[in-house]
Amino acid sequence: MIQQIIILLPSYNQELDLRARLDEFDKQVLELGEDNPFDWKIILGSDGSSDGTLDFFQELEQKKKK
Repeated sequence: MIQQIIILLPSYNQELDLRARLDEFDKQVLELGEDNPFDWKIILGSDGSSDGTLDFFQELEQKKKK
């Protein structure tokens, strides 16, 4: 049985920080999954961010659909 990991990530005006951290997180998850396969997803939330946080989330969503 494959394990599932769900991460809840609320944010507010964190676009630049999230871009760097989520790219690194993707790399680490791929490395971990080589020996121990698992499904994972991140549930992202933005509570009225005035920077590009919401746009970044929408970009991620489009990438994952491909």
